Amino acid sequence: MSPAELALQRFATKWGSPHTPPVVIDPGDLAITEYSIGRLFPRAYHDALVAVGLPRLTGSLLTSIVEADADCGDVGEFFTPAETIARLDDYRTAATPAAFVPFASDCMGDRYGFLCPASGEPRPTDAPVVRMDHETGEVAEVAGSFVDWLQDYDAIEFVHFEDVQA
Repeated sequence: MSPAELALQRFATKWGSPHTPPVVIDPGDLAITEYSIGRLFPRAYHDALVAVGLPRLTGSLLTSIVEADADCGDVGEFFTPAETIARLDDYRTAATPAAFVPFASDCMGDRYGFLCPASGEPRPTDAPVVRMDHETGEVAEVAGSFVDWLQDYDAIEFVHFEDVQA
């Protein structure tokens, strides 16, 4: 497995639902998405999704972030290829780069994504992960690569969401 595949597998095992396996992603669906939006996902993201699938997360990730007072945003859900197409223009403003393609969201509606090259340009091996503010449409880099972004969450100590007193 590649570093991205291993990192996504660890993420899915740690933060995903033990009762709901990751959503299987067909490479053809990714190709259709890329064609539809005219943008290319980084190879690391593409291959990790095909190998591992999309984790279906529990509340433990947000609980763990809060309990650790970690300096990162939560991840509420990952988008399937069809959801990426459907949500491509959500919350966009004039401040949102045309190259921004979301792949996940947090619990408040901010989007995680990549600044993806146009079809016909070289596919990057990996790319920085950026977060788009759902109120302003502005994007800011949150990790140097998809692998780094996943590993940031791997470093957080797991706290089950039912183990915290209200």
